[in-house]
Parts: sequence; structure tokens; C-alpha cells
Amino acid sequence: MTYDRCLATLKAISGREAASGYSQRALKQVFGTSKVTFPLSYDRQEFFSKSVEYSKGISISGVQEKLSLRLDRASNELVVTRNNGEYILKPSPEAFPNAAENEHAAMLASQKIGIETALCTLVPFKTGELAYLTRRFDRLESGDKRPQEDLLQIGGLPPKAKYDVSYEKAGELVDQATGGKRAVKLDLFRRVLFAYAIGNNDLHTKNLSLQRAVESSSRFYDKLTPNYDVLFVQAFDNTKEGQFMACDLLTDPETGEEEFTEPYQEYGFYTGYDFLELGRRYGLPERAVIRAIRNQVDSQGDMIELIQSSYMPEEMKREAEVIVVGRCRAISTGIDR
Repeated sequence: MTYDRCLATLKAISGREAASGYSQRALKQVFGTSKVTFPLSYDRQEFFSKSVEYSKGISISGVQEKLSLRLDRASNELVVTRNNGEYILKPSPEAFPNAAENEHAAMLASQKIGIETALCTLVPFKTGELAYLTRRFDRLESGDKRPQEDLLQIGGLPPKAKYDVSYEKAGELVDQATGGKRAVKLDLFRRVLFAYAIGNNDLHTKNLSLQRAVESSSRFYDKLTPNYDVLFVQAFDNTKEGQFMACDLLTDPETGEEEFTEPYQEYGFYTGYDFLELGRRYGLPERAVIRAIRNQVDSQGDMIELIQSSYMPEEMKREAEVIVVGRCRAISTGIDR
């Protein structure tokens, strides 16, 4: 089988690269070497057999199994491992066909917009079916765990509460955990905005994590981890009727319940007015918030081009494109001031 677009970057390839599916540069970026053997030595069915033996990981709505892999430098093959895994492999679950292609495109869109994003690629099983693979960022070269926690852990909350923390409250947790680093709150703002712009309504507090620099002796965290678990969720047939976002945007200070702005009550969906209000509650300069919103809107063409060059099926591409166009129109409302 040959490919006309790199399975890692989605950029056009030809010749020997088309036969392998990867540009040499992309392989070096993801794996640190261009000597990686593909396809994988097992198929989807064998993956699930290995998954039962090696792991119990889940992702999309608790239905996506995954395996930890490392690159065997002797054989140049990606092999399953219990310890010191360098990569995570996820095939598309039965309930979400083409989730691998969807997540890969959404992650590249995150990277395209300027958000630090985990390195990822598509990889073929021996049958040719594509699976999603991402490079781990929670381990040091020594194999030790990098100092990091998700916002649920930082807030001392149980896993079942991952949808209960509003994005406004998430900003407060980030503020406390970073010692008030404004750049980190702006990064959080951009990720929440991006999730809305692409229809990723599964950005909950376990998908937002903070890291401490290895050399740091401070008790405060330094940054958000690279973006991960990003999908065009509402482009799936069985999620189109879902809510706009995983968590409430704003919280009423008196009742603790979800709070809606007057423009939201008028339009019935989030607009630039709502994100301006979120930025204000984060304590961010209005000009920085408007710049972030305009950057997202101005990147609409790049998002659509990336969607069209992805390996998602045509109907999913159309759904993702419609979402991006509509959401960019929505968030542009109210920022021309």
C-alpha cells in the first residue's frame, strides 16, 4: 500500500516515502530515528488480546483500550511493554469508527493553532487499518515519572467529578497551583476556546494537567502539559446532539451553579462575549483575550485545509468543517470593539 500524505504530518509525500507512509523528517521527530519498521507486526484482533494481557487503559467515554509501546532499537519495531513505555497506541473503538484518524487530525489542528501538543502519528496494523499513536510526555529519559498532576488531582476531587469543575473554576485551580502565572492561564484559555471551536466537548479536568520543570525546587507548577486527548468529538454520528462543552464555562459566585451571560441567553450558544467574560474572570488583559480569539478565527482556513487533508472519511470531514466554520463565526461575535 502507498500513501500520498504522510501518516504523521498529513503533508504530501512521494516515491520511497509514499511507500512507507512517512517522511524521514516526521519519523525522526516522533521516534528520534527514521529507522522504524511498519506496519505493526499484529492486527486489530491481536491488539485486543495483548490489551487484555498488558493494560486496562480507557479513553473516549470509557471505551477505548490502549497499549504502551517502546521502540526496540535492535529490530526497529514498536513492541508492547509493561514498563518504560515510550508511546501509547490506540485503535478506533467499535463505537467510534475512525476515531484514530479523527484524533490525529484534531491533534495536528491543536499544534497548528500554536498550542503545545503531544507528538503523534497514525500507524498501520499489518492489515492496513490505521491506529493512533502518541509519544508519552509524562516520563523522563531515566524512566522516572515527570512531576505532573491533572486538575482533578490538584483540586483533590474524585475521578467521577471530572465534568463537575467549570472552566472558570479550572482557571482558579491553575492560578493556585502555578502561583498566579498569567501565561499558564492564557494557555488554558486558548485550549478551552480551541475545544469549543472544533467541537471537542470532552475537555474535562482529567484532560488538563500541569507539569513542574525537572530542575525546579518550587512547590508551584510551571506549565500545562502538552495538549492531549483532543478530538473533533461532535463530528461523530453518535455525538452530534451533545452539549457544547464538557464542563460549564462560567460559575455563578452566589449559587455555584452554571452562569449564562445575557448574549448566551439571546443567541442560545457561546459567542465571543462569553469568552471575553471568561478571560476577564481569569484576570487576563482584554487585548490578549481578543488576540487569542482573533487568532482562532483567522486560523479557520488552516483548520479546514488540515481537515480536508486528513485520513478521516469524507462525511466526518464535512461534519468537522461545518463545526469549525460555525464555531469560528460564533466566537467572532462581540470581539470587534
